[in-house]
Amino acid sequence: MFKLLSTSGEQSIDLQLGRKLVVGRAVTSDVPIYDPTISRRHAEIVLTESGVRVTDLGSSNGTFLNGAKITEAEAVANDVVTFGKVAFRVKEVTAPLPRPQVVSPPADFASPKSGIKSVVGGTIVRELSVSVLGGVPVIVMD
Repeated sequence: MFKLLSTSGEQSIDLQLGRKLVVGRAVTSDVPIYDPTISRRHAEIVLTESGVRVTDLGSSNGTFLNGAKITEAEAVANDVVTFGKVAFRVKEVTAPLPRPQVVSPPADFASPKSGIKSVVGGTIVRELSVSVLGGVPVIVMD
């Protein structure tokens, strides 16, 4: 995964695989950059499997990759893409690994050694011993 981060650190462009974004000065641009050197529809950027494809859309002041004027190019990590005079560095970002969630037992949970267990919903059930023949002891009521 990649994103573009302005060299001034003021703007960041998050990219989604296969989604084309138009960079430009127009308020209707997917990525509006309000700079006089940026055309209304300056360039198109799209995240690919290997990097960021940058296509100039006939801008007045050009689109550059590492200082070289381009019409279309693939940018990778640490490359600098410049729209007019506004520069962005391509940053590789990794999706954070999901952290295992530790769930603590409820405060009223008793250990299995005590013979009392907690059941979902907070009901306490007493553990009964089973006879060798597989039956449950009979409770005689007086």
